[in-house]
Order: sequence, then C-alpha cells, then structure tokens
Amino acid sequence: MTHILPAQALSRRWHQEKYAQPTELLRCDTQRRVAHALAQVEPVARRAAWAKRFEVAMRNGLLPGGRIMAGAGVQTRARTLMNCFVVPARDLPTLWPQLRATLRAGGGVGMDLSDLPTGVLQAMEGCEAVACSLERPPPAQRRAAQMVVLRVDHPEIEAFIKASASAHPHIARAVRINDAQMQALASSACTFGSHIAQAIWAGGEPGLLFSTRMQSDDNLGDVEVLQATNPCGEQPLPPYGACALASIDLTRVVQQPFTPRAHIAWGLLSALVHVGVRALDNAIELSHWPLPQQSRQMQRRRRIGLGITGLGDALALLNRHYAAPEARQQAAQVMRFISHSAYRASVRLARWRGAYPDFRAAAVLNRPHFASRLPPDLQHDIRLHGLRHSHLLAIAPAASISVAFADNVSSGVEPMVAAQWQRHWRDPDGRPASAWVQAHAYRLWRATRGMVEDPPQGWAWLSTVSPEHQLAMVAALAPHVDGAISKTLSVPEHTTPQAIESLIRTAWRLGLKGISVFRRGSRPGVLSV
Repeated sequence: MTHILPAQALSRRWHQEKYAQPTELLRCDTQRRVAHALAQVEPVARRAAWAKRFEVAMRNGLLPGGRIMAGAGVQTRARTLMNCFVVPARDLPTLWPQLRATLRAGGGVGMDLSDLPTGVLQAMEGCEAVACSLERPPPAQRRAAQMVVLRVDHPEIEAFIKASASAHPHIARAVRINDAQMQALASSACTFGSHIAQAIWAGGEPGLLFSTRMQSDDNLGDVEVLQATNPCGEQPLPPYGACALASIDLTRVVQQPFTPRAHIAWGLLSALVHVGVRALDNAIELSHWPLPQQSRQMQRRRRIGLGITGLGDALALLNRHYAAPEARQQAAQVMRFISHSAYRASVRLARWRGAYPDFRAAAVLNRPHFASRLPPDLQHDIRLHGLRHSHLLAIAPAASISVAFADNVSSGVEPMVAAQWQRHWRDPDGRPASAWVQAHAYRLWRATRGMVEDPPQGWAWLSTVSPEHQLAMVAALAPHVDGAISKTLSVPEHTTPQAIESLIRTAWRLGLKGISVFRRGSRPGVLSV
C-alpha cells in the first residue's frame, strides 16, 4: 500500500516557484499539463489514453526533468525541454551568441576550452559575463549554469585549476584527463596531482573527467568525440549534443517498507521505465531548440537519460544501510533492471517509429561500448530492429524535482542528509532563503510506526557515510549507466589534500568516468542542501 503524506511546506513552495503555471495550485495540476503536452506527439486516436498513462506514471514515481515539468505545454515562451547541452568553443566570436541563446532558453551548458591556445581565464570571464547578463530570469528559469572543461596538458592548466571559484559563480570547472596522463599522475615524481588535490581541498574544484573511459563506453565512441559534460556531470556530450532527462523515485516502487518482507515491485518499475522512455522520446519532438545544430544532432541520435532518485530513502525502506555491501548489491540490481528495461523499450519504439538515423548495429554493439555488455537476447533484438535512442541512461542530481514532486527524497544517488535539517537555496530573485525539511523515509516511518517511535539507529545519514563508501556506491551503479552519474563526494572538513588525491586515484582505478569532491566548509557562503 502506498502511503500518501501531506506535502511539506518547501515542496509546495518549490512547486509553485519553479514549475507551476499560475492556474496550477497542486502538483497533480502540473503533472496533468505535462502529460497532455507529451501526448500530443501520439496518434490522435490514442492521445487521451497516453495522456492518462503519462499522468498516472508521474503520480507513481516518474519524474520528468525540470525543464520538461516547467515548460511542456507552455506556449508563451520559447523554452527548451532539455536540461543538458554542450556547445563547442573553437572560437569565441561564435561561442558567445550560441552560449547566450542556449542559456536564455533554460539549458545548462558545458564547453571545452582546450582548443584555445591562450586566454582561457579571459574566456571564462566572458562566459561569466554572459551568464550575469541573464541574471534576472523570468519565472521557472533556472540559473545560467555552465561547466568549463580544460585538458590536463593545456599550457594554462595551472592557472585554470587555481582560478577563484567565487569569481565565477555560474561556472563549474573540470579537468579532462586520459588514462596515460592518469598513469603519469600516479608517478611519485609527478606533483601535478597534488596541485589538483590542493585546489579541490581549498574550494571544491576542479572536478576530473576521465576521458578514456568516457570515450570507450560511448555507444557512438567510434563516430563522435565527447568534449565535455553538462554542468552537473551526468551526461558526457559531443559538440552540440543535448539530452532529455527523467528520474524514477525509487521509494515509490518499494512494497511493505520497513518490514522483513520489504521488496522492489519489479513490475511497477518496468512499467515506469517503459512509459518514461516514451515520454522522453516525445519530449524531443516538443522541445524548442536554441540552435539548429542542436536540433540536427538530437534528431540524428535522440539521446535521453533516464535515471533514479531517492536511492538513500529507498534503501532505508528496504532495511539496507547505504554503506553496506548488501545495499550496493541491491542498488546495482535495480539499475541493471532499469538499464535492460530501457533498452528493450527503445527497441520497441524503434519498431514503431524507426531507429535513430545514425544507428549502425555493428558500431553500437562493438566492444567495449556500453551496449556490448547487454544480454545476448537484447543484443539480438537490437541487431534485428535497431534502437530509437543512442543512449538511454543518466543519473542526474534531480534535486529540485525531488523536493517539489517527491516529498524531499534524497536526491539522485545521495545518502539521506538527516532526519530533519535546514535547507538553504536562493529564491527566484537571487536572495538567500531557507526552510526546515524532513527526509521522506523519516516522515514515512513516523506515519506508519507512530509519532513517538524513532527510526533505527542504524539508518545511514550523509555525515556517517564515508567518502570511500560513497565512491563504492557510484562504482556499483556505473556499469549499468551508459551516460554518467552526477555525484559529488562529500568529505569531512578535516580531510587532507592527500586523502582527496587518493580518492581521485581510486575513482580512476574503479573505472568511473569522473569524480567531484567537496570538503565541507571549504567555500564560505556556499548554499548547502
């Protein structure tokens, strides 16, 4: 039985501020608008039925990305429904108008500045200026988020990693590094790794992108170069690449929570995956495209990213401690099931709507690409019918939609923060705001077990999950994600630069596509969860 909890005050507020239209007082009003918009892509005779299916799925745990929830079915603004973009930065006169157009439409932008022989910091100043010119966005537009990437062997890499994060509040930074370069960093004679670790220790940046792994795992790795990721890092993309996102709230597929019989409802999860893939395929057709190059890239490859949120809460409902091996095994089982279900859904759509135009079975299933690890029967179906999407999976932070539509479940793959805590953010006018919130699992426990009974002392909270166990969870999920996983390792304030350097090397040895680390308290004024 699903327990419906009354909405928390912050959930109501964020729904209204970030996603609702003026006439939408409740979350179900917004879900209905989005469902009807997505159904417009369907044949006329089936639109009403698909609108109902999309709406029911959203009420049962399907969370389309924030751009879809804010913009689908809204005719008055030229808003993109895509969260993720990468814009090439081969020359600055071309970059500035393309960056402005994409940010103005609501997309987050990643870009690789490695082709600029000099002037990288000046280019970052220009990127910041473009973002600042859009500082007062209309309602429902997120802040102008950017990710700037630089190759580790670029002449200005030292200045790049030492750049002040406070001088570029709209820009995240990442260093792109291949396996050979990581081998060099592992040498005791190389001190550059310690320089990166020191910069991360001081201010939480830069992150690292392990380009060899990103490229080899890419289903289109033979025909495209992944230049950068979107600002949150869950989607490596080629020039002009984009991605439509959605997440599944895992707490909604846990049956008999907190009991010895707690389990995953696999049939419900499968249904959510299949409807989610179709919803994202429809969102591609509905979206406004800031640039024609982005539209052409998406129409030829149809990248989508279906992922999960609420993992920390779901594990508590399943009586699993986030740091336990059993929790990682359960999470990997769930993500493997979602992966296979998503690819099967894409094959089914390819039979009805056609494969993406750039599809070539031999290339997609070529080792070591992600699709080459799919079950043999699924690979057979891909060869026979094709795929509707070149990529299907990504685990985004899903932070805002997890608050607004999912009762403040732990975002993405994060552990639960605490039973209750003060959450900080910026309101639509950029002013600091805060509110007290409670974890969904804690609220559900109190609702089903009684207000006086505290949850088990063994529940895992963020402050009690070590960085190594956070990294182990990402490593457990990563083999089942063809995009990437957005996860910042949260480390205690007393963590040393040497410990951070060790985490970086461990992430690379585990075969991850990147790593981001934030030492709590390292950047004064950063708004926390």
